[in-house]
Amino acid sequence: MFYESDPLMEMPVLELPSLQYGSMGLPGTTFRRNNFSLAETLRPFLWSNYAPYLFVCPRTSVINAQAPAGILAFQSYEDRITLQPGSFLVGWSAYSSQAAGFRFQLYDVGAQDYVLTDKWQNWTDAEAGDTAESVPHLLPDPYVVVSPGQLLIKVVNLATVTNDFQMVLHFCSPKVRQ
Repeated sequence: MFYESDPLMEMPVLELPSLQYGSMGLPGTTFRRNNFSLAETLRPFLWSNYAPYLFVCPRTSVINAQAPAGILAFQSYEDRITLQPGSFLVGWSAYSSQAAGFRFQLYDVGAQDYVLTDKWQNWTDAEAGDTAESVPHLLPDPYVVVSPGQLLIKVVNLATVTNDFQMVLHFCSPKVRQ
């Protein structure tokens, strides 16, 4: 049982097979394990004073306002994310009901620069060639959000029909003392 086991010293999610790459080695041989976790960039946040924060875009209320649900053909949607300065963007994940997908841009107001600008196509991430929608795309280095802690996000439907899509931005935000 979990509560009778030794205390956790590492986050088990870092060892999930879906987040691993490289050779696992062969049991009973001297073949060296050469395996790495794609979630390694999350390790510094696991036991420190940070909490996960997820931001969904477009918001569900916006998607459900249409009939059928989604964003109309070639339409865009913009939103503002307010975080504590010192928060980190560590990755993103997405889904699109149409193969054409969508384009997105994330702009940091404090740094006055684009954090991300990319395209998502259903079942194929155009840049990384990844086919797993449920696995987050983790940034090689977490992006620190500077003061005033505001990000602007814009998504554009690339389909010729209404597209039911969303993306989730994964943040690690400093815990606030009450």
